[in-house]
Amino acid sequence: MKNERTRFAQPKRICAASTPNGYRGLETSAPALRPGANDAGLLPSRMYDRLHYRDGRVIDIAAPSTPERAA
Repeated sequence: MKNERTRFAQPKRICAASTPNGYRGLETSAPALRPGANDAGLLPSRMYDRLHYRDGRVIDIAAPSTPERAA
């Protein structure tokens, strides 16, 4: 039977000269927060004649009436 090292791939350690203990990716753990970054989430999505808000509200809107053309 072959030894265990040749049967399975061994995990590789990601390491560079500036990260001797390995890379942990701490800069990607928290989202970047800045004022106004989530303001678009307060706006509704329009689907046909309805406005759908993220909190579940749905508001029916009437399409604007077009004036009759003068003949």
